[in-house]
Order: sequence, then structure tokens, then C-alpha cells
Amino acid sequence: MKRLHGALVLVSLFFMTSCMLRTVRERQAQICTRLATLNSTIVVLRRVNDRDPITTLRQAEARVSEAFREVKAVIKDAPEGTDDDLKKTYEDLEKAYNDLDQTVKAIPDQTTINQAIALISSQVIRLESASNRMQAGLRCPS
Repeated sequence: MKRLHGALVLVSLFFMTSCMLRTVRERQAQICTRLATLNSTIVVLRRVNDRDPITTLRQAEARVSEAFREVKAVIKDAPEGTDDDLKKTYEDLEKAYNDLDQTVKAIPDQTTINQAIALISSQVIRLESASNRMQAGLRCPS
């Protein structure tokens, strides 16, 4: 009887652990998908050039904002035991995004596209770098 009880406990633990791992993997896959989308929008923002109007830059940044909000929504629901390095990497990502967002919002309408690109280029690079580090930390597929 003790063996049967022990076996039932072990089987229960196995299934519980299996479900938890699947949930963690699913969450990780969701974050990776959202980060890939964020990176795609960053590439579009980086491609804004001197032939584009300033509105193109603002629209590209709006898409980055939307993609970042999706990343944030998935990460907000991350399990409590999330790795400290991952939390730090997310904080870096969030700071890089906030810096870019504030800079774009502060660009006056009369600013030339070349001036605007110069203003945001370092923030775009930092955001892309932070996103890539987060993807690497999660071991997202390329």
C-alpha cells in the first residue's frame, strides 16, 4: 500500500512538473515571438532615411511602441521565479524603449528628418541591443 501511495505521489509530481515546464516553455515562446516582432519594427525604424518625411519616423516609432507594449504584457505575466539576469535585461530593454519614446515625442515638428535621425540613432541602437540580449538570454530561435 505504501508503495502504491508513493508511486501515485511520484506520478502526480511528474505530471505537475511537466505541466509547469510546458507553461514556462509556452511563456518563453510567447516572449520570443513578441521580441522578434519588436526587432522587426526596430529594423523598419532604422530604415527611415533622409528622403522620408518626419511623419514616417513617428509612424515607425509608433509601431515600435506597440510591439514593446506586447512584449511588456507577456513579461508582466511571467512567473515569480524568473531569473534575475532576465529581469535586469528586461529593465534595460524598458529603459532603452522609454528613452527612445521620450526623444521621439520631444522632436519638434519643424525638425528635419536628418536631425531627427541623428537624435534617435543611439537610442535605436541601445533598444535593438537590449532586445537582442533578451532574446539571447531566453535562447530564442533566430
